[in-house]
Amino acid sequence: MQTPRDFDAEFEAAIESWRKRFAIRESDPIMLLLELFRIHQDHWDGIRQRDTVGLLQFRQMVEKQNESVRLFKSKVDDVISGLRHRDDTSKACAVRDAISSFLFVVLTFAVGILIGKFAL
Repeated sequence: MQTPRDFDAEFEAAIESWRKRFAIRESDPIMLLLELFRIHQDHWDGIRQRDTVGLLQFRQMVEKQNESVRLFKSKVDDVISGLRHRDDTSKACAVRDAISSFLFVVLTFAVGILIGKFAL
């Protein structure tokens, strides 16, 4: 297994090499700008780490959503199968039942999405 690179140490070494190459003193104003840049970078790194959803959490959310879609599809298949095997052949009754079943399935799916979005 490969050990992770120490980017901070590499950065420090690159700065020291740069300072020696151009004979820059520690009290030079450019060093103050470099320190300001480090502060800025640390600030934004903290924001990114705090606000970014981890890859594992994102994968878990996608897996939950896929499971919801599979369940939704199976319920829709059950409704369609039930509508195809109806004994009642009244067209008005069949249309009414199909519309109400469709609305029920869509509303159930919408409620599931809202619960997933706001409760999880």
